[in-house]
Amino acid sequence: MTSRAVVEWAVSSPVWLSAVDIFTGERPQLPYDVHLDVMEGASWVETDVPATRTPHGAVAYPRLGRVASGTGVTRFRVRFGSDHYLPVDPPGAAGGIEFSLDPAHPVVPAQPQVMSFAPTPAYPYPPAIRTLYGRVTHQTSGAPAAGALVAGRPEVAAVGAPWPERAATDADGRYVVALRWAGTPAGPGAERFELLATTQPPSAPRSGRVLLTLPPGPRLPAAQRGPHAIEIL
Repeated sequence: MTSRAVVEWAVSSPVWLSAVDIFTGERPQLPYDVHLDVMEGASWVETDVPATRTPHGAVAYPRLGRVASGTGVTRFRVRFGSDHYLPVDPPGAAGGIEFSLDPAHPVVPAQPQVMSFAPTPAYPYPPAIRTLYGRVTHQTSGAPAAGALVAGRPEVAAVGAPWPERAATDADGRYVVALRWAGTPAGPGAERFELLATTQPPSAPRSGRVLLTLPPGPRLPAAQRGPHAIEIL
């Protein structure tokens, strides 16, 4: 439940964001930066306006109306930067969350917009967590697929079942994704998993996948942890 104090604090902000670490399902515990850009002409220009954060991970700009220039509508963008996370939801969040501010007709959100942060290869998974690593590239060019989403699940999953594990690639297309769930049985001492890599906006949606046979349990031999290459078709 959202506390009354937080609601009163955010009521004057034209944007209200709440980040969630998709590995833990809780607010991010690792550091990340917040930057505010303003649209000037046809270009984004970074401002020095600081974000206000709550202990619960919410981000807002409750005094932004005081620094908006003129009386017309001003376009802003909130960007997040981190070595450990990449925003992956809502789609396009890695490039920033855009919003408009009209001082004459202010509109404030009733609830925070939830932002999903996916782990990057620098994310410190607990030692007991089974992980796989590799690199995502574009099949036609061989170029790294930076900022792609890598998801893992059992090979045979129910129709519409969610992807329980997700991670993001870094600038070189490298990823580390957790596998906390059992795979599809594939004979004695073996499970089958599927890894799916998908490009994120503003790129057109394209994907590639790989199927893996692994031994069960949290510990994997080093050779089976990776590298597992995935090509975007």
